[in-house]
Amino acid sequence: MLTQDATARQHSIGDVFFILYKIALQLTFTFLPDSYQWILVLLLISGAMVLWYIYNIQEPYYQKTPTVFFKLITTLYLWTCGLLTLSKALESTNFNGGLIAWLIGFPFIWILITTSNKSRIGSLVQKNQRFRTSQELMDHLRFVIQLVDKQKTDRNAYILLTGYVERHKDTCEEEDCPLKVRRKRKNETSFGYDETSLGLILVVDRMYRAGL
Repeated sequence: MLTQDATARQHSIGDVFFILYKIALQLTFTFLPDSYQWILVLLLISGAMVLWYIYNIQEPYYQKTPTVFFKLITTLYLWTCGLLTLSKALESTNFNGGLIAWLIGFPFIWILITTSNKSRIGSLVQKNQRFRTSQELMDHLRFVIQLVDKQKTDRNAYILLTGYVERHKDTCEEEDCPLKVRRKRKNETSFGYDETSLGLILVVDRMYRAGL
């Protein structure tokens, strides 16, 4: 999670699905008779929805730039496939506004994706740090690490992190909690993190290893 590698991610489900999706589309487009075009259209929109879910809900990438990039690409692709499905359904009518609708929606999608920021503040105060799914846990751990990285340049991140640390000290039942145990070290470690930040990283590591 602390890596600066833009390609670092939690899993490669999106890549694997995209490869299988391309193969399915190529086979369908090549061998499917023209009278069965609806099958191709439904395959397009179904795959677009799955890709959108993987990259917009699961957010596999750790870094913000690839996350925003894949969110934008998959959302635009879903928007395109959705309008294609609508145009196919209305092909027997005089509807010819698919391209216009796509062009109108493009800037709104761009602005929405590039300016939106999913809030995970609620997970910082979640009772007893109980998470219903592994995805919730991973989102929480990634959010904490992001706060650690941004605390020196972002005052809001520093305030959120300070509150999280104090709450964790009050609620954690482990006697050897890294945030409770004081270590004899310099203010800054060789990794560039202060004692509290390093303790948080150790807490995150424990939570990750413990799973749910």
